[in-house]
Amino acid sequence: MKKRISILILFATLLMSAGVFTSCDKSEKDLIVGTWRYDYYYEGDYFLMSFNANHTGAQMEYENGELTSTTSFTYTVKDDVLKIMWDFDGEIVENTYSIITLTDETLVFMEWLDEDFWTLYRV
Repeated sequence: MKKRISILILFATLLMSAGVFTSCDKSEKDLIVGTWRYDYYYEGDYFLMSFNANHTGAQMEYENGELTSTTSFTYTVKDDVLKIMWDFDGEIVENTYSIITLTDETLVFMEWLDEDFWTLYRV
């Protein structure tokens, strides 16, 4: 009986330890969720990108601080690759990006076709 209790305690301790170690590390899939901002060169011109946990999102363009357009998308993140499937009024366009940096505050990615870097900051 004592042996069974000892095994149960050991097993419970291992489960709790595993939960502590895995809950501290966010994966890229989780870390990208939220709203990010990119500022253009002109003051008041920027875009926001919102990534939802269900792999949908939207990009909102602002000029002089006013919303001018919104484009919805779906996305995937795997092995430092971000794929966005833009929905332009029913026409789906896919872009692939390399994630250079992804932290709690900063998202830097590079588009594969033209090698432009985009640095966004969490809002």
